[in-house]
Amino acid sequence: MRCIPEEPEFGDGHVAEKAVWDALKNSLPDDVVLAHSVQLRDGRQNTRSTSSSYGPALAWLPLR
Repeated sequence: MRCIPEEPEFGDGHVAEKAVWDALKNSLPDDVVLAHSVQLRDGRQNTRSTSSSYGPALAWLPLR
């Protein structure tokens, strides 16, 4: 599995967010990219995703 960033920083008060990240990282298959706090651009619109996973079919699962 590829993680972006490899070791994200979760500040104080983000215990649940870290728990979700850890659960996804431990359960998703090796051919998935797991990204935390990335900006996705589509033309003029920006979308910020707290945590996302991308599989072989380029599925995007945003978690907020």
